[in-house]
Amino acid sequence: MPQRVIKRYSNRKLYDTVARRFTTLEAVTRQIESGVRVVVRDHDTGDDLTDDVLAPVLARLVARRPGGVELLTDLLRTSTPPPAPDSAPAPGGAREDTARHEEEIRELRAQVSQLTDAVTLLMRERNDDLSA
Repeated sequence: MPQRVIKRYSNRKLYDTVARRFTTLEAVTRQIESGVRVVVRDHDTGDDLTDDVLAPVLARLVARRPGGVELLTDLLRTSTPPPAPDSAPAPGGAREDTARHEEEIRELRAQVSQLTDAVTLLMRERNDDLSA
């Protein structure tokens, strides 16, 4: 699947590095619908902001499609929930708490990414079925 890097500036503008111009969430949505894998990076730090930026795109895609909310609900019900945090304090103190928290965030981001990919694939298959 082709990949496109979008950079987000501090003013929240999005820059398409392939097209070499500023873009919109709507244009990014069209790219995703056409099968392009989009990665969003912070312009200044290079941090991965894909999940944060694509969450509204996913919401738009789900809201626009008949049965989209039910599809997303079903996917969420079948996904594996993240492990519950321990109630006991970590023996290493705040540093281990921070490391565990960062790991949980990474796991959640990976789950959101997988969910986004799954929804995109299902919507593409559904569009193919409707156009056939």
